[in-house]
Amino acid sequence: MRALTLAWIGYALAILYASLIPFDLQPLAPAEALARLADIGWLTLTPGRRADWIANLLLYLPWAALGMAASAPRLGTTRAALLVALAATLLALGIEALQVYFPPRTVSLNDPVAELLGTALGVLLWTLVGHRLARLGARLRHPGAGAVDAALGLFLLAYLGFVLFPFDLVLGVDEILDKAAAGRLGWLWAPVSDQGAVWALARSLAEILTALPLGILLARHRRGPGTHAAAVVLGLALGLAIELVQVLLVSGVSQGVSVLTRALGAGLGAGLVITLRGLAPATRAALPRHARWASLALLGPYLLLLVELQLGGLPTPDRWRNPETILTDLQQLRFLPFYYHYYSSESGALVSLVLNLGLYGMAGVLLVPWTSDRWGAYTWGGWVAVIVGGGLAFAVEGLRLVMGLGVDPTNVWVGGGGAWIGWGVVRARWVRDGRG
Repeated sequence: MRALTLAWIGYALAILYASLIPFDLQPLAPAEALARLADIGWLTLTPGRRADWIANLLLYLPWAALGMAASAPRLGTTRAALLVALAATLLALGIEALQVYFPPRTVSLNDPVAELLGTALGVLLWTLVGHRLARLGARLRHPGAGAVDAALGLFLLAYLGFVLFPFDLVLGVDEILDKAAAGRLGWLWAPVSDQGAVWALARSLAEILTALPLGILLARHRRGPGTHAAAVVLGLALGLAIELVQVLLVSGVSQGVSVLTRALGAGLGAGLVITLRGLAPATRAALPRHARWASLALLGPYLLLLVELQLGGLPTPDRWRNPETILTDLQQLRFLPFYYHYYSSESGALVSLVLNLGLYGMAGVLLVPWTSDRWGAYTWGGWVAVIVGGGLAFAVEGLRLVMGLGVDPTNVWVGGGGAWIGWGVVRARWVRDGRG
C-alpha cells in the first residue's frame, strides 16, 4: 500500500507540473489575483478545446482510481472515496488559482469540472472493477502463464485507450464532413497520412506489432486447426471497430488499410505461438543462443528507421547549417522537461511521447541478449540501456539542431526511459525463462 500511496502522490505532483508549464511566473497583487479568479467563466468548447477538456477528464481518472487502490483497503470504500474527492477538489481548484500567476495558461471553469468528473469516474471504475485490476496486478508479479496473459490483456486495454485518445466525439454530421474535407477519412488510405513511404511503412509496422498480442492471447487459450483463421477474423473485427470509432472522433484518422494491418498482426501473433508450440523441445531451447546474432542483424535496419523517421533521411553535409545559426538556436533552446509539449495539443503530445518511447525502447530490447551473461550483467544492464537510449536521442536531437529541424531536449530523457522500459520488459521474460 505504501508504494501505491507514493505513486498517487507522485502522480499528483506530475499533474501540478504539467499544469504550470512553462512556469512563466507573473507576480500579481492579491487584490488583482482575487479579481481575476472572481471573473473566471466558461469557455466555448470548440472541437480543439473539446479534446483538451476530455484530456483533463482522462488525466484525473487513473489518478482517482490509484488513490482508491491506495486508501480503500485501510479506510473502506466510502471513506476512501471521500478522501479522493476532497484531494481532487483541492488539487483542481488549487491549480486553477495558481494558473492565474502563470500565463499563458488558460483559466476557466471548464477545467475543474472536467477534472472532478474524471475523479468521479475513476472512483466508480475502481469500485466496479478495482478488485479485478488488483488481481491482474498480483498475477503480473508472479512468473508464469498467468502473468503473460495478464500482461497481454493490460497491453491491449492500454493500446485501445491510446488509439482512441482523446475520445473527442463529433457532435454532428458537419464535423464528419469537415474531417473528410481535411483528408482524415479514406476507404483505403487517408490523404492526411501521406507523409512518405517510410512513415507509411512505420505506421503499418506499428499497427502489425501492436496487434500481435491479440493473436498470441487467442492462440494461448485455443488449439486446433481453426486457431489461425480465428485470430485473423478477430484482428479484422478489432481493426474495423477501431476505424469506425475513429470516424466519430474529431482528431481521429480512419483508413481501411489499418483494418488489414491489424488482421495481419493478429494472424502473425497466433502463427508465432502455433509455430513455437510445434517445435521440438531441443530446438526451442536452442533459440535464445541465436538472439545476439539476431539483435546484430536488426541493428542496421533499426538505425536506418530511426534516422528516417527522426531526421527525414541521412544527415549529409549539404543539409547542415552554418555554425552561427546553430549557436543562435542552441542559445534559445528551453531545457525544461516537457516544455515544448505544452505548445502541442494533448493528443499530439501523447503521440510524440509514445512514438519516442517506442523508437528508443527498441534499443533496449536489442540490448537484452548482450546483458544476460553468467557474470550478473543484469545488475548494470538497465543503466546500459538508459545510457544507450539517452545517447541515441542526444545524437538525434543534436543532428536535428544542425539540420534546422525542431529540437526537444526532453527527448533525451524520453530516449533513456524508453530504452530502460524496453530492456526491462523483455529482460523480465528472459530471466523467467532461465535464459540469463
